[in-house]
Amino acid sequence: MSEDRPSKPMPSWPSDPKDAVVAPSDRPRLVLISVILMYAGGVVSAVAGALTYFIAPREALRQAAEQSLRQRKQAVTPAAVDALVNSTVTMVVTIMVVSAVVWAVIAYFTSRRMNWARMIATVLGVLNVFATFTFFGRTPSALLLMLIGLASVALLWTQTSRQWFGSTPKLKV
Repeated sequence: MSEDRPSKPMPSWPSDPKDAVVAPSDRPRLVLISVILMYAGGVVSAVAGALTYFIAPREALRQAAEQSLRQRKQAVTPAAVDALVNSTVTMVVTIMVVSAVVWAVIAYFTSRRMNWARMIATVLGVLNVFATFTFFGRTPSALLLMLIGLASVALLWTQTSRQWFGSTPKLKV
């Protein structure tokens, strides 16, 4: 009876050693921690934006606005100061809300094993360090977001995480 059925070819061993490597199907713990950190970064961004809107030290912002208007040799009127304070608060809140959305989107796609999300997270992490020390100043929220970003990116580049995301091109020297 077995003679009537055509025989199936036997599986062969991989011809290349790279073919034999199987990426783990379960998400590594370090990737999970990185994704949790990214979501935490989004929450910190959103909270910092809300705090900026509701609890921003308006008097300090007014003094900074007056100083800025004087340096630019513009009229220091109450309307001009209010406009500058309001536009500054609006800009900061908008940046923080957009930042929270970006954190969440990158975390979502990173958890779905999208290697491009890991690359974007790395680039944004480096830009975040640069921005923290040049534009945003060393506020507690900026420093916390920088540390969260660095930790989450570092976890994405561990050996286990790299294997999970797939092989990355290696530089030949």
